[in-house]
Amino acid sequence: MTGEQAMKQATETAHYYLVSAVRMIDCEFGEGYAKNNPAVLAAFIQVCAQDYHTAASSGVISGLG
Repeated sequence: MTGEQAMKQATETAHYYLVSAVRMIDCEFGEGYAKNNPAVLAAFIQVCAQDYHTAASSGVISGLG
């Protein structure tokens, strides 16, 4: 993977986390909750990224590398 490809993938992943987080948070707490509570949104995205990193680092995800 080139540096440019990695940058593109990173932004696509961040967008996926953002859209998913807003949908899931609003589903749980009501429409607009994510927008009105950016700290909750940020924490959710951070947990997603850390979970993926942990899975990738421990070899749980197959086909990486």
